[in-house]
Parts: sequence; C-alpha cells; structure tokens
Amino acid sequence: MQTHQVSRGKTAAHFSISPSQVNSWCCIVRDQGVAGLRTTRKGRPVMSKHKKIKPVKKLEPTQEE
Repeated sequence: MQTHQVSRGKTAAHFSISPSQVNSWCCIVRDQGVAGLRTTRKGRPVMSKHKKIKPVKKLEPTQEE
C-alpha cells in the first residue's frame, strides 16, 4: 500500500481481505513497526515433556540375628 501509493480499499480488494484488516495492520505498523506484525503465542505456555525418572534403588534386606 505504501510502496505503490494505493488506497486501503484497493489494497484490500487486491489481496481479497477486508478493508478493516488492512486498517488494523496499518495501525500496528504505525505504532510498533513491521515487527509488530509478527505472530506471538497467546494463551498458556506449552507443558514441558516428562522428565526421565531415575530408578529407585531397592533396599537390601538387613540380616538381623
């Protein structure tokens, strides 16, 4: 849009997206720069994989006489 000096409506039509989406992206670029368009993870963090459990040493029976 900025490179070719085209309106938001024509940009939306060219890429088959809504004009409100183009407007939203323009606001993000204006406020945060192009880096603001990168995806970020939302929600809870991914659970880590199960840790290997160390085997328990068996106690040898004591011989009491």
